[in-house]
Amino acid sequence: SKAQNVFIQTRVPWYLLLEVNTSCQLRCTACYQNDFSDSGLSTRQLLRLIDDIVESEVLYVTILGGEPTLRKDLITVIKRLRENGVFVKLITNGLLIDEQQASSLAETFINQVEVSFDGISTVTHDRSRGVGNFDKAIKAIGVLQRAGISRVAIIVTIDNVNIHEMSSLPRFLDDLNVKEVYLSRFKAVGRGATHNHASSLNVTELSYLNKLVDHWRNIGLTIEVTDINTCSCGRSSAVIDPKGNLRPCSFG
Repeated sequence: SKAQNVFIQTRVPWYLLLEVNTSCQLRCTACYQNDFSDSGLSTRQLLRLIDDIVESEVLYVTILGGEPTLRKDLITVIKRLRENGVFVKLITNGLLIDEQQASSLAETFINQVEVSFDGISTVTHDRSRGVGNFDKAIKAIGVLQRAGISRVAIIVTIDNVNIHEMSSLPRFLDDLNVKEVYLSRFKAVGRGATHNHASSLNVTELSYLNKLVDHWRNIGLTIEVTDINTCSCGRSSAVIDPKGNLRPCSFG
């Protein structure tokens, strides 16, 4: 994530977001997708695409969906990338992360797994994702940690409804024994444009969030907050959708 601030522009993307499907068990009100029916490329097609990615010398791939753990070939896909020296991060809602799945992920030597949140309380998260899913996401983090995955992180989508919780983020991370967090500002696209109960941060709220991040860094918290004001889309990173099409931005 720090490299996003270093590689300002590259001739070919060094970082790819690989959407392996749009299929998902949830219908989160903050989701940037609006179609949940695409199961993605066949295993053979996806592995051939990964070979192209490796040949292009991409350094870093984030696998996401939809919900990528719905793919039965996910472990095979991660192994192909890792065997070729690519840094791999997986973003998941955590619902299918049990001991067996976590152990299989650990055996691939995956670099990082992020569990996604739409708030850091039962009220805000479940309002977007459905009753009971906050507890399931919390449970998934513990399962991943016990499996021996060294970097288990969270990604939080921040909007005007959950912004008030962010002052409690360090304590939330400490309770989970998580050291890294990615803060993603909500954008009203996809399902988020038609079903969301919240809106994007206004200038005052964004300023408040930036001050919080600066404060956390100044007091030397042992957490890493990815810079929420930096976007590498179209300059040094790109997205590949479930059909294998390339686009510059997740939200585009």
